[in-house]
Amino acid sequence: MLNNFHIPTRIITGVGSISQAGKEARRFGEKVLVVGGRKHFQENLKGKLTDILSRESLKITYFPGVPPEPTIETVEEGRKLAEAEKIEVIIGIGGGSVLDCAKAISGVMGKKENVEEYLKGKSLPPPAKPFIAIPTTSGTGSEVTNNAVLKNLAKHYKKSLRAPFLNPQVAIVDPALTVTLPPQLTAYAGIDALTQLIESYVSREANPVTDALVLYGIETSANSLEQAVEKGEDINAREDLSYASLLSGMALTNAGLGAVHGLAHPIGAYWNLPHGLVCAVLLPHVVRYNLSYVPEKYARVSRIFTGKENPNLLPDFLLQLNRRLGINQRLRDLGVEKDKFSWIAESSFSGSMLKNPRPATVEELVEEVLSEAW
Repeated sequence: MLNNFHIPTRIITGVGSISQAGKEARRFGEKVLVVGGRKHFQENLKGKLTDILSRESLKITYFPGVPPEPTIETVEEGRKLAEAEKIEVIIGIGGGSVLDCAKAISGVMGKKENVEEYLKGKSLPPPAKPFIAIPTTSGTGSEVTNNAVLKNLAKHYKKSLRAPFLNPQVAIVDPALTVTLPPQLTAYAGIDALTQLIESYVSREANPVTDALVLYGIETSANSLEQAVEKGEDINAREDLSYASLLSGMALTNAGLGAVHGLAHPIGAYWNLPHGLVCAVLLPHVVRYNLSYVPEKYARVSRIFTGKENPNLLPDFLLQLNRRLGINQRLRDLGVEKDKFSWIAESSFSGSMLKNPRPATVEELVEEVLSEAW
């Protein structure tokens, strides 16, 4: 069996590493587009980053206001601004949505087609504009991935803009930037990263390199997720989660994901739900669904969390973890209607679902996952 592993991103980590943003940006050019979120960026990040970039005499254009779920329209707006200002390097600073938006702008800048054409399947031509990713949450691992998840509001779908050259040139992972993340968002982001780690571990395309990254990431999650939710100022716990998220991005880029993410995209898009929340609700039930196909791997994950190498303990442990983190347990409580289950399952057969260890059918997903999660 042939195995491949590819991470072209230069990664800078550690408390205070944001101080390197100006020097890194200067390597690519003078005109910088800074892509940020809404309130948090304006109040907590803009001034700090401006000071750092100004030391290198960079010309800064701001594109704040990226919504929690980046849309096609937002990317097009950012593209127009970047092209008008003749931007040479893009910096995304924020959660996964901000990084995905900035990454998409870097990929489509200067291209002929609307971004939706590339989401529909038209090949995105290289190159991308140089892109520096600075995450402020510990969930998506988008700082090292080659895809950007975008939402079409009118058509109720989420799809990934994906190309082998979309990886950020630089990822600056500063755990100190995550300290102010509220407990609920810390929980959602942390479960998203944990889901990515577990799904990459049992993926059909997992390999020894991704397995090694994943197991370390799961251990750091086990040690620190609940602590970071309860005591957000604990910088050691925040650092653990930053590494777990980073490793999950490295793993999923090479090994792929599975049924949780396949199902989470249509649910999140249609009912406008936080991605990490949907992953948390689905994960225990997908693990139970897959259990007989990769029992040895789930047994190893179970040992990390429970101390017992018994795969059958893992689904219930994950349910209890959700409860301790204050995460809603049922799809029905999130507004998901049972009569939409077939549509959800039919819409889930993305690249993620195809890498799930157990081959899935619509009927099985409805009966053994969605109905159990409802």
